[in-house]
Amino acid sequence: MGHGRCGGFTRYAGRRQVAQPAPFSAHWRMRSEESCSSTTATGMPRDWRGAALPTKVDLLPFERGVNVSRLLDVPQVLQPAISANAAERDLEPCAGDLWVLSWDGRYLGLAMIAAVKPDYVLAWPVTLPSDLAFAPALVLEQSPIGSPLTLWPTREIGMGMHLLHQPLGRLLDAKRIQPIAWALEDGENPGLPFASGSASDEANRDADEEFVNRWTDLCFHVWPSHSHRFLSESKIKNLGGSAAKAAKVLGLTPPLLRPLWTGVTPATEEQVQALATGLGFEVADILGEDPLARVTRRIAHPQFKQPLVDLADARQWSEEMARDSTRENYALAARDDSRTVVDQRIVDAIKRCQGTSTP
Repeated sequence: MGHGRCGGFTRYAGRRQVAQPAPFSAHWRMRSEESCSSTTATGMPRDWRGAALPTKVDLLPFERGVNVSRLLDVPQVLQPAISANAAERDLEPCAGDLWVLSWDGRYLGLAMIAAVKPDYVLAWPVTLPSDLAFAPALVLEQSPIGSPLTLWPTREIGMGMHLLHQPLGRLLDAKRIQPIAWALEDGENPGLPFASGSASDEANRDADEEFVNRWTDLCFHVWPSHSHRFLSESKIKNLGGSAAKAAKVLGLTPPLLRPLWTGVTPATEEQVQALATGLGFEVADILGEDPLARVTRRIAHPQFKQPLVDLADARQWSEEMARDSTRENYALAARDDSRTVVDQRIVDAIKRCQGTSTP
């Protein structure tokens, strides 16, 4: 999902901030209630907003487990940690946790969750000892992978949950996140050692620019695609249009029109233009929001990442195709909007996709 958290980075020269584009993070002082899910004294699990969470849906037969050889470009130093955590079933993003990022079966990097939002996370990039690092990056000698890691709080991004592949454990106590962010913002000691050198050093400028561009790309990486466009049945009818007229314009039978008409399937650009022209309406007048937006947000949750990766691998689809097909197949089940039932319907949709020929 789009998360509206992409913008300029804050750059630092050594420990002092230099006037540069605004930082990604604007919510450091609000994170106390956004760390992760919690449990009340009665034992009922609650999310970051304090709302009760339903019983988790068992993903069987989609057992948790990551085939490291199938996740391309994984650095060798990470493979033992990924294998050791492959059976982890608690996939609720939590502030301070270290996550593997991936898309289309390819390793994209590491990130630490800084805060959890309803539809996305704020994340601090994390790099390996073999990667070039310099201040304002911070060095953590102890980490879940058994070797030092470099943390980049000033390069914080908002990132869609669809990129979260697998948690590797706690990297930083959640209570330390705000103080570190405040210290760096104010040019004070963050309590962790800085990497040697500086982003402002001539020798590091190209590498810093490349780093910024790479993580900005991840910030703007969204699913579903912004190119998806959905017809609005109500808006078209209010303008005097009808399903019969739309079917005639598009040359579709009623069964083929229905998923387009109800917004289950996104319309192509050609279909949108043809329908607007044929009905005599403006394009904006016939489009609406994704009617399955809530479901789409849920499909993006890391609970479904591995089943979707497995689906894409089995069907030889892209991950985007697997997610789009799951969203569309979700609509075939009986309607029930409770979280537990929504999750089960997503699982059923994935199973249904395993028996289809095309997404």
